[in-house]
Amino acid sequence: MASDTGIVNVALRAIGAARITSLTQGIKNADFMNDIYAEVRDEVLEMHPWNFATASVKLAQTAT
Repeated sequence: MASDTGIVNVALRAIGAARITSLTQGIKNADFMNDIYAEVRDEVLEMHPWNFATASVKLAQTAT
Protein backbone atom coordinates (compact mmCIF):
# COMPACT_ATOMS: atom_id res chain seq x y z
CA MET A 1 0.00 0.00 0.00
CA ALA A 2 1.27 3.45 -0.84
CA SER A 3 2.15 5.84 1.95
CA ASP A 4 0.49 9.23 2.35
CA THR A 5 3.75 10.90 1.36
CA GLY A 6 4.04 8.68 -1.70
CA ILE A 7 0.54 9.56 -2.85
CA VAL A 8 1.22 13.25 -2.29
CA ASN A 9 4.45 13.02 -4.29
CA VAL A 10 2.57 11.52 -7.26
CA ALA A 11 0.25 14.55 -7.20
CA LEU A 12 3.15 16.98 -6.83
CA ARG A 13 5.01 15.34 -9.71
CA ALA A 14 1.88 15.59 -11.89
CA ILE A 15 1.80 19.37 -11.46
CA GLY A 16 5.57 19.81 -11.76
CA ALA A 17 6.15 20.72 -8.11
CA ALA A 18 9.05 19.66 -5.90
CA ARG A 19 8.68 16.37 -4.04
CA ILE A 20 8.61 16.14 -0.26
CA THR A 21 10.04 13.65 2.22
CA SER A 22 7.33 14.07 4.86
CA LEU A 23 3.98 15.81 5.26
CA THR A 24 5.44 17.53 8.32
CA GLN A 25 8.68 18.54 6.64
CA GLY A 26 8.07 22.26 7.24
CA ILE A 27 8.38 23.47 3.65
CA LYS A 28 5.67 25.15 1.56
CA ASN A 29 4.61 22.08 -0.47
CA ALA A 30 4.55 19.81 2.60
CA ASP A 31 2.61 22.29 4.70
CA PHE A 32 0.00 22.81 1.99
CA MET A 33 -0.45 19.11 1.30
CA ASN A 34 -0.59 18.34 5.01
CA ASP A 35 -3.43 20.85 5.37
CA ILE A 36 -5.59 19.36 2.59
CA TYR A 37 -4.60 15.68 2.34
CA ALA A 38 -7.09 14.12 4.78
CA GLU A 39 -10.02 16.16 3.47
CA VAL A 40 -9.28 15.38 -0.17
CA ARG A 41 -8.66 11.68 0.61
CA ASP A 42 -12.03 11.41 2.35
CA GLU A 43 -13.83 13.19 -0.51
CA VAL A 44 -12.32 10.83 -3.08
CA LEU A 45 -13.25 7.77 -1.02
CA GLU A 46 -16.84 9.02 -0.80
CA MET A 47 -17.09 9.53 -4.58
CA HIS A 48 -17.29 5.82 -5.39
CA PRO A 49 -18.17 2.58 -3.57
CA TRP A 50 -14.55 1.36 -3.50
CA ASN A 51 -14.25 -2.33 -2.59
CA PHE A 52 -11.30 -1.68 -0.28
CA ALA A 53 -13.03 1.17 1.54
CA THR A 54 -16.16 -0.66 2.62
CA ALA A 55 -16.75 -2.93 5.56
CA SER A 56 -19.52 -5.33 6.31
CA VAL A 57 -20.56 -7.00 9.52
CA LYS A 58 -23.16 -9.56 10.41
CA LEU A 59 -25.75 -7.94 12.65
CA ALA A 60 -27.31 -9.78 15.56
CA GLN A 61 -30.97 -10.61 15.17
CA THR A 62 -33.30 -8.61 17.42
CA ALA A 63 -36.06 -10.15 19.49
CA THR A 64 -38.75 -8.18 17.67
